Amino acid sequence: MKFIVHNLRMIRARLRSNGWVLAELFLVFIVMWFLCDSLGCLKYTFYRPLGYNIDHVYRLTTIIGGATSDSNFDKCRQISVH
Repeated sequence: MKFIVHNLRMIRARLRSNGWVLAELFLVFIVMWFLCDSLGCLKYTFYRPLGYNIDHVYRLTTIIGGATSDSNFDKCRQISVH
């Protein structure tokens, strides 16, 4: 029994002298926990599926207005090319 009490006293004395080291380790643990958690959440939201399939999806633009719009489009195209 004396041996156990003696060991507990030694452990308590060492904890007092190394209290700042333990506090620093705890603080670093908390900071690293928040950093890893936030980076993990960012990675998860970046790589998760969009909810729809974007294969074979194309953008189609049309010109409305018939021949007059087509002729105006060609004139604007010629001006921008030169």
